[in-house]
Amino acid sequence: MDSITSLLGSLRISRGNRGYKTGDKDRRKFGFYHCKDCNRKWQSANSWEEFGQECQRCGKLVMAYKRQNLIKPEENKIDLKKEHPRGLCEKCKKYGDCTSMDNYY
Repeated sequence: MDSITSLLGSLRISRGNRGYKTGDKDRRKFGFYHCKDCNRKWQSANSWEEFGQECQRCGKLVMAYKRQNLIKPEENKIDLKKEHPRGLCEKCKKYGDCTSMDNYY
């Protein structure tokens, strides 16, 4: 039992200077995107570390250049009624609706 506990503990080691733990890549974050092909910029509250979003203008797959933790709705100015564009989201295309895969906080 102790060996299992120590193994599980080792899975949560930090990854150097990146400042996140192994489990953080599976957490939704707020992402900032910039398509260098057409110069379109956007932000998304549905940003995942290993998945990109397609540019609405030119269709290129773009990875977030910056990601940060989500904050509670009363602390931000995001329109929560705006629907997530699943057709442009790489994770939604691969696994289905990504908005149901993680809690916001």
